[in-house]
Amino acid sequence: MKSPLPVVCKLLSALLVIAGGLVIGCDFQPKQSEKINPAADSNAAAVLNQSASVAPGDDFAEVQKILLSSCMPCHNRQNLPVVIDRVKKASFKDIDGDTRLRILGELEELEQYMKDGMPISFTGKEEVHKFFNATPGEFYMMLEKGLMPPPWAPELMKQIEWPSYQKITIEKRLTLLKYAKPYTQKYLR
Repeated sequence: MKSPLPVVCKLLSALLVIAGGLVIGCDFQPKQSEKINPAADSNAAAVLNQSASVAPGDDFAEVQKILLSSCMPCHNRQNLPVVIDRVKKASFKDIDGDTRLRILGELEELEQYMKDGMPISFTGKEEVHKFFNATPGEFYMMLEKGLMPPPWAPELMKQIEWPSYQKITIEKRLTLLKYAKPYTQKYLR
């Protein structure tokens, strides 16, 4: 039987790299003159609308809303290729000291982990809980330490004109931490 340790180590490495960039969200609101290309956004908008269907009263409903607006441009198998394509076409050189190529590399690494079956596409409760089980305590610790989302995320979303992206406020971060804590408690020191 193969040890899951190498896979978990790879996942943790990728998550630290990606999460290091998604810490701060952005409140980007395009100006009237900055029209977003509807054709380019059709895939992303469809995924956003599809992912937004959350059962009322479900304890996961608020968590999903936060993930949808701030994490799922990248933590969604369908959105991530669109994000990567836009980063490739973007003209910015760096964001907060991270070059466009480095950010692109982190995003492509995240995409590869998803292709390899890692549960880091947070499109539903089941997948988030699979992530909790695959990387015990990681979701909570990355949020707590401010590594998720990475610091370059808000400016990146602005540069690629990502629709509906919202900053993770302290209140939203606390909501995510409260949700993850019971699934993480035994792994916290």
